[in-house]
Amino acid sequence: RGIPVLSSAPVYARPVAEMVLGMAISLARRMHEADAAVRARREFKGDNHDSFLLHGKTLALVGHGNLGRALVPLLRPFTREILIHDPWIHPSVLREQDLMPATLDECFERARVVFLLAANTSENTGRIGAAQFARLHHVHEQPIENLRMLGQPFGERAPAFDCDGQVV
Repeated sequence: RGIPVLSSAPVYARPVAEMVLGMAISLARRMHEADAAVRARREFKGDNHDSFLLHGKTLALVGHGNLGRALVPLLRPFTREILIHDPWIHPSVLREQDLMPATLDECFERARVVFLLAANTSENTGRIGAAQFARLHHVHEQPIENLRMLGQPFGERAPAFDCDGQVV
C-alpha cells in the first residue's frame, strides 16, 4: 500500500541501556534501599553482606536487539564473560563480537545478573518463569517472591513489571 513504517526504538537504545546499567548497579549494591531509607528518614540497616560488584562476574543478556547491542559496550569494563541468548542471532555472529552464545537455562545457571531484554512475543511468552529463577542460586528471596507471577499464564496480556518487580 506504500505506507511507510518507522520505528524510533534505535534512538532510545543507548539512554535505556545506561538506565539498565544504573539499575543493575543499584540492585547489586542495594543503593535503592539506602536511598529509600534516607528519604523516609530512617536508618538503613544494610551491611553489604549480600551486595556484590559487577566486576568479574558472568553477565547474561536474554535478547540482543537494539537494547542488547547498546548495553554490551557498557558492560565490557566489568567483565569479558557476557552470555547471550537470542535464537534469532547465529552463534557465529555472537562469537565474532567476543560474546558467548548460551541457552536460556545456561544464562540463568551461570550468570550473576541476567538482563531480560527480549520483546514479549507469542513465541517466547511463558518461557521464563519459576523454573528459570530457581536456577539462580544466588538471589534474594524477596525478588523471587515478587516475580512469582512470571510463571503464571496472563492470556493475551503480557505482564509488565516496575523496577521493584511488581506487576503493573
